[in-house]
Formats: sequence, structure tokens, C-alpha cells
Amino acid sequence: MIAWGAVCVLFSIFFFFVLQQSFTTPLFGEGSLVTLISRIILPMILFSAFLGAVGVHGMIIPGRINRYGMIALASLSMFLFFQPSLWSFFAFVLFFVGLFGYHYSVQADTASRINAVPLYTIAAGLGNIILVLIASVSLLYYSTYATRPYALDDIRTTLRDSIVSTTLSTLENRVPGFSESMTVDQVIANLLTGRISANFLPDFSGSDVQNDPAYQDQINQLKDTLRQQPGNQITPEQLDAAVKNQQSQVYEVVTSQLSEVERQLIGQVRNDISDSIGIELRGDESIKSAFQKITDRKVITIIEPYLHYAPIVFSASLFLLMYVFSFLYRYLTRGFGLLWYGVLRLIHFFKLRDETIKAKRITLED
Repeated sequence: MIAWGAVCVLFSIFFFFVLQQSFTTPLFGEGSLVTLISRIILPMILFSAFLGAVGVHGMIIPGRINRYGMIALASLSMFLFFQPSLWSFFAFVLFFVGLFGYHYSVQADTASRINAVPLYTIAAGLGNIILVLIASVSLLYYSTYATRPYALDDIRTTLRDSIVSTTLSTLENRVPGFSESMTVDQVIANLLTGRISANFLPDFSGSDVQNDPAYQDQINQLKDTLRQQPGNQITPEQLDAAVKNQQSQVYEVVTSQLSEVERQLIGQVRNDISDSIGIELRGDESIKSAFQKITDRKVITIIEPYLHYAPIVFSASLFLLMYVFSFLYRYLTRGFGLLWYGVLRLIHFFKLRDETIKAKRITLED
């Protein structure tokens, strides 16, 4: 009885440890798909393995003291990894009530059956119990961030990089001559000279690179060179990438070669843009860096007023997500329960015995 109770408590300790790591490690940023899945799947497996062990405990271990002792220790183990607070206390109460209800349901189902049927006994009352337990887990999540601002640095960085990458990729594909490697002053100079999106501003210098015969000769020569390379199959994607690189080199404007008036105009345009967006832009910084600063400022402006609501929103979202997939917990718990039952029976931890039971039946009088 002590041995299997200790196994249940150990499963609870492993579960709360992995759960705490899952809560505090950023979901976004450095995590790959495998990391993200492991942080979702591993707590689910440990939770189901723990519940399966509790179900087997209810089937084979009699006595109230054994029940209360194991459940209390398994529930208290959460405070090894989560800070005591009002919300974590509520989570503890829910977890204790959920385990007690499940253990009691299993014992009641075992006592009411003439023959032992673990497949159905382990699932006794499991649906409602899982609802209580995932509510406890959601409260633990809330208690982790309720007393301090929610750490959204990784989420903000990932959102910013995604917006910037999409924007720059779109501009490179749609706007001839644009490249994310350009500096701010180079982009402004190309806009003013008409080398980027000639229809966007009036032609400043009279140059039209797209219709320049020298430019067309360079592009055609590049295509011919790529096609004639022996033993090398050039795909259309590789050809487009090479042409785009050549375009960037042809379109690039070196600001040091501009006249003093043109450089003053570029500086004035850059200052006007900086004043309008409220972010200081340097002429020598890359356009990608400038987009990151602008997007980061806008993202912070949008989400900062709602940061104090983040723990509530994410806790509720976690509860709904676990509730949607609660059927997986039921199947996994039943599977692990049958596994532990089979292992314990195999090592002769318990035995099944035949009993003669005197029963009363209702029949009609003759």
C-alpha cells in the first residue's frame, strides 16, 4: 500500500515539475515545432499516467487513511514548484477535490461489481473529474503570472519579426529595385530618383533604369550565363533570385556620389519621416532595422494597455484548449490505468480470487 501510494505521489511530482517548466519557458521565439509539441504532449502524458495510477490505487488499495494520505501528498506536491498564493491555494483545493472524487468513484465502482472489470472501473466518473482538474491547472497558470506583468517579450519579438519579414519580402517582390540590405538613405535616394517605383514620385533625376539598354543587356547576359553552365540545371526560382540580386546591384545608389543638394534633400526627407512616426532614423542603418524599430513601437503601443489582462486571457484559453482535447485525457488515462494494472498483476502485486456470493433476486410468485 505504501509502495503504490509512493508511486502515485512520484507521478504527481514529475507532472508538476514538467507543468511548471511548460508554463515558464517561452512558447515563442527559440522553440522549434518539436520543442512546442514536447511541451504540450509531455505534460499530457504525465498527467494521464498519474491519473491512471490513482485509478489503480482506488481499485486495489482499501482504507480511507490510504486514500486521504496519498491524495493529500499528491496535491501538496504542486507547492514544490509553484509559489503559494491565493490562486494556487484554490488550485490545490480543486486538485484535491478532483482526486478525491475520482478515487471515491473508482472504489465505489469496484465495490458494486461482482466481477472486477478494470476497463470500466478506471473510467468511473472520469469525465467530470478531468474538468475539475484542468480548471485547477488553469488556476496554477494564472497564479504563475497574476502577481507580475506577463512576459510578452518573446511573443512581441516573434510578432515583430514576422511582420517585418512579410513586409520586406512583399516589397522586394512587388517594388523593382528594393532590397532589405539597403540603408535608409539609399531607399530615400532611390525613391527620389525614381529608381524605386518610378510611378510613386515624379522623376527626380531623369533616370529610368528599367528601360536602360545597358541594364537590359546585363540582365540578359546574366540569364544566358546561368543557362549555359555545364552540368547545372538552373531552376526558375534560382534564375529569379540571381536576376533580383543583379537588379539590386544595378539599382543601388551610393549616397556619397550624390550632390550636396541631393544629400540635403535626403536628410530633410529622413527627418520629416522621423518626426511623423516619432522614431529617429539614421541614414546609415539598414531599412530592415528601421522597419523593426517602427513595428516594435507600434506593437508595444497596441498591446501594452492590455498586458494586465493577459494572465486571465491566457488562463481561460488554456482551460478551453484542454477542455476541447479532454477526450484524449480520458483515453490516455484509461490506457495507462490498464497498463499499470497489467504490470502489477504480472509481478503478483495483487491477486484475483473467486468468491461465492449469496444474492437475492426478485421473481414472481407461482
